[in-house]
Amino acid sequence: MLVMLPAIALILLIFLFYKTQNCRRKAVLDAGLVMGFLVTLFSEIFSFFHGLGKLSLTLAWLGVIVVAAYCQFKTSRYTNETRRPGFFEKFSSLKPADSILLSGIAFFIGVIGIIAITAPPNNWDSMTYHMNRVVHWMQNHSVEHYPTYYLPQLFHPPWSSFAILHLQILSGSDRFANLIQWLCMIGSMIAVSLIAKQLGANQKSQIFAAVCCATIPMAILQSSSTQNDFVVTFWLVCFVFYTLLIVQSGINTPRLWAVSASFGLATLTKTTAYFYALPFAVWLVVWAVQNHRSKIWKLLLTAILIILALNVNHYLRNFELFGSILGAPAEYQKEYKIEVLSLPTFASNLLRNLSLHLDIVRNLGLQPLITPITGIADKLIRIIHTGLGVSVNDPRTTWPPNSFAVAGLSFDENTAGNPLHFLLILTATFLCFQMKVWQKNKLIFAYLAALISGFLILCLLLKWQPYHSRHHLFLFVSFSPFVAVVLSKALSKQVLFALALGLLLFSSPWLFLNKSRPIIAASNIFNTPRLEQYFATRPWVKEPYIQAVQFVQNQSCYNIGFSLEETSFTSTTVPWEYPFWAIARENSQNLTKIEHFKLKNSSAVLLEKSPHPQFQPCAIIAFEPENSPLQNRPTFTAKKMTFQRKWSLSPLTVYLK
Repeated sequence: MLVMLPAIALILLIFLFYKTQNCRRKAVLDAGLVMGFLVTLFSEIFSFFHGLGKLSLTLAWLGVIVVAAYCQFKTSRYTNETRRPGFFEKFSSLKPADSILLSGIAFFIGVIGIIAITAPPNNWDSMTYHMNRVVHWMQNHSVEHYPTYYLPQLFHPPWSSFAILHLQILSGSDRFANLIQWLCMIGSMIAVSLIAKQLGANQKSQIFAAVCCATIPMAILQSSSTQNDFVVTFWLVCFVFYTLLIVQSGINTPRLWAVSASFGLATLTKTTAYFYALPFAVWLVVWAVQNHRSKIWKLLLTAILIILALNVNHYLRNFELFGSILGAPAEYQKEYKIEVLSLPTFASNLLRNLSLHLDIVRNLGLQPLITPITGIADKLIRIIHTGLGVSVNDPRTTWPPNSFAVAGLSFDENTAGNPLHFLLILTATFLCFQMKVWQKNKLIFAYLAALISGFLILCLLLKWQPYHSRHHLFLFVSFSPFVAVVLSKALSKQVLFALALGLLLFSSPWLFLNKSRPIIAASNIFNTPRLEQYFATRPWVKEPYIQAVQFVQNQSCYNIGFSLEETSFTSTTVPWEYPFWAIARENSQNLTKIEHFKLKNSSAVLLEKSPHPQFQPCAIIAFEPENSPLQNRPTFTAKKMTFQRKWSLSPLTVYLK
């Protein structure tokens, strides 16, 4: 299968880097960065010539495989004195306790991998923008901006979608789309174990750090989806690791490239990367000024050029269409950009973000014995807000309006909290300040300060949302090595082992009860048809979508126009687009092409840009929910053509040419 080509390239790169530096885990990170760079390079170059397709990607990845194999051959001539141990050789010397914990991690990875490969993409963001941009890029053979009803498809950073795009083009389906996050989960566990090592952890503590990372509820839920929170987390923990490596061991060309590329790939994946990376970047610059004052400008210029090389095309596309390199139009900024900066509102955001991880009682399954603390916490937070003089639902700092509540137990990848891990972080932070062994350790306190600073920046600049727990994923992953290092000094080996087993045990429900992709529920990913699973979180639109596409295809029509923006919608009522593509692919082998019409947003100007003017639809699927003023119109006009109303089932109507 052609989809295996990137996987083969990744494996060859890992073994190549291992041969040149004799560190298995670092070889994985280095190979991941090279893959990230190549995915970006191929996506942008082939798009420039409108040649992004199966042939070009096949040849490109074959080329990578050939080059990597050749380099393997050239570096494989070691004498007995310089022989490296086998890649898997050291695993045989593990102690029983370590083997048990690694087996637990492997079990989590295996179960999540089965979910990722079995279930289709089906979360909200996948249906509204992650997967939509992929299929439009495939249709246009380019990652250039295109006319769409939902602008986040265009302005949001695209790297995770680039990676999905490659797999989808090579495989011809979305079967492998969820694996990008799954791979980044594995990479993140490897990275945090290396960060723990840089912070002074022994082997047991490094394994404990990986256990902490693997058992975060939000991490478990996210890693089988096409969200991008674990992707950006992986690039960020790579950035953190290389920052620590440089600060402790000095800078050279490979490390400069790695730290710059990881920063660039993080910002090319998700905008929150700027908040979390900034404190570590400042730390790195301060170190460079102190140690390389004479060539600081050369180092900074090189880093900036690498970062820009990865991001410049996306910046230019956004600037051309939206007048800003980040791109978000004002109507979308109101959802996340805070409207007032003051100490009371900052304190409000800080408290409310922390409240997303307070339901420890239900997290441990103790609610039959202990009353959950969420109700008390909610009252206390509201009392504090009264003292601050701000509303707990202040519209200037809250989205959606009137949405604040202390979060309870959740198996939803958008809202799940991490109470047990939050408790471990608080405990480790307290012990760090109390234990004499840490009081003179500048590295551990600098690391802690950088993590906390990133969180404070997030609270300062972004409106509070009930979905912010997923934005906290990087924090929980990056706190894992800190927790492991501190607790390993405070607890005995036996207690630390028991705590790791407890994490595996208490986090296992999130493996099996994922709200979007359950594996033990009455209706689960194994007994539910794949097509139905696309609608797991919005089942009431399944029949209208399926019937609308079937009706159009029964007319032998495969050029479909969408009109999804004529009726106003909010961020919580966005019409789903991707299921149309999935149903069309499922129902027919004929190539279905889809374009948007009747657009009111800034992407409407792209309707006049090639190749869109050449598109001639034979049917229009329009979003016309109940009570819409357009619901009873007999005709639809687009491209100087008239389409007649022929079919309707709320919220959809089909017009035929």
